[in-house]
Amino acid sequence: MRTSFKRLIVISVITIAFCISGYYGIKLGLSAIGYRYLEEREFDQALKNFTIADDKKGQGTTLNGMKLYNQAIEKFQEDKDYSGLGNSYLGKGEYSLAEDNYKKNNDKSGLGLVACSKRNFDEAIKYFTDDNDRSGMGLAYLGKFEYDKAEEYFRRVNDYSGLGLVECARKNYEKALEYFEKSKDWSGMGNAYLGKGEFDNARQYYQMANDLNGIGKVYVAERKYEDAYSIFKRNNNPSGMGTALLGLHRYDEAINQFKKVNDKQGIGLANIGLKNYEQAFQNFRQINDKLGEALTYMEIDDIERAKNIFTNMKDVYGLGLIALDNRNIDEALSHFKNNNDYSGMGLTHLAVKDFKEAEEKFKKYNDHDGLGSLYAEQGDYEKALEEYKQSENVNAQGDILYKLQSYEEAFNVFDKGNLHAKAASALKENNKLDEAINYIQGKLELNKNSPELQEMLGEIYLEKGDYGSAETCFQKLSESELYAPKSLYLQAKANLKSGDYQKAEDCIAQIKVKFPQSSYEEKAEEILSVIDNFRNQNNINTGEVF
Repeated sequence: MRTSFKRLIVISVITIAFCISGYYGIKLGLSAIGYRYLEEREFDQALKNFTIADDKKGQGTTLNGMKLYNQAIEKFQEDKDYSGLGNSYLGKGEYSLAEDNYKKNNDKSGLGLVACSKRNFDEAIKYFTDDNDRSGMGLAYLGKFEYDKAEEYFRRVNDYSGLGLVECARKNYEKALEYFEKSKDWSGMGNAYLGKGEFDNARQYYQMANDLNGIGKVYVAERKYEDAYSIFKRNNNPSGMGTALLGLHRYDEAINQFKKVNDKQGIGLANIGLKNYEQAFQNFRQINDKLGEALTYMEIDDIERAKNIFTNMKDVYGLGLIALDNRNIDEALSHFKNNNDYSGMGLTHLAVKDFKEAEEKFKKYNDHDGLGSLYAEQGDYEKALEEYKQSENVNAQGDILYKLQSYEEAFNVFDKGNLHAKAASALKENNKLDEAINYIQGKLELNKNSPELQEMLGEIYLEKGDYGSAETCFQKLSESELYAPKSLYLQAKANLKSGDYQKAEDCIAQIKVKFPQSSYEEKAEEILSVIDNFRNQNNINTGEVF
């Protein structure tokens, strides 16, 4: 909206030059004062001056700044200000109405803002370029994760709010606060405090800015997902609703919301939840989201590649996860403390069985998933199940039922949650191998390119002793670049069980050559050790170790 403020100031100054005396001169003088207050974000003073001057455009622009969009619309309609109306509808999340009004005024910057809201950043750049809108260019490049370019454009016009957003994206929250304070951007201040994990401060600034979406973000951070969803729905914010649904583990519903605004990052996160890792990578790479890629690498146990990205991006949370995975407890705690991340701290305490500290941290963060993990670790599965039900974590609920050997119930939970590989695993554990095979084959007809289903089908064939079919399933995994090292490892495992040690060793040799320093190289060494032991002992019992 900053460009609209500046455009209106220019209009005001030009008009004043022609109205040097009389009643209209006084009114325009009051409008000029109003625009000065508006530029400084002193909305109450600005509105007072615009009201006295009967300046509908100024009143509407101020009301937009206060996020009182419906009142602003009334003023702009009286003044037939289509750009102002576009800004109001954009703030309300009504993108089609915003676009229609911007088009009436041929407002390229406005159309660029709509394109940004729909995540069509390349299209937005074209509009902003046509209008020579440097702040808009910065916003678009920020959306493309090109932070240096975004910073360059924001600096050209001294856009401190934009510079604050860049520093937030870089997780330099203290520097971001300095920029937001300079521009009196209370929503920006809320964003920075939210990033620092200071939720009360964030909420206070969002309230000062009358920023409902910001308050919704605080609820998400506090894991109050139902409250967050309610606010985002009231504010017509599909990305916000999708984010809240992610927290509730309702991934398919989340994807439907994210698709409304072409939110590839949100869709990618939902696909991680659904274990559609290939699709998640595609989503993140389409928008150059390196952190999204790193989170996906973590999910498929490619720790080294995840670590490289987290290190390059200086992502404290990610580095904490890596340290925790490597059992570097002090380092993990340090990272999570620096990020004020109580869930991360709770997980770290849980890793060393410091249950009291873990419980305290999880409760402070309202983290039902964390509490579920804690109670499960303590063997209190019923209590864990209750926590997972509160967070609507179907995956974890099924895992608990699995541990309780309630395989029929686990199958029903996994199947209902579209976790088909886990559902098949529950059938396998219930000694329903043929039913499990038929179940997976049916799902593969609908989703032929699911590596997870291929892997589970291979595991079931191994259980049946059908090593040839198992090996064929594992070979199909190599069609996906992501699963290539795992494919070779699983083929080696199948050949070990079948007693074909030479083929197993050939697979392991390929892992060492093609995927050195991957997590599967270390696992492959374990298979070599087993083969050596079998050969040394001349023992042909190949099936029990793995």
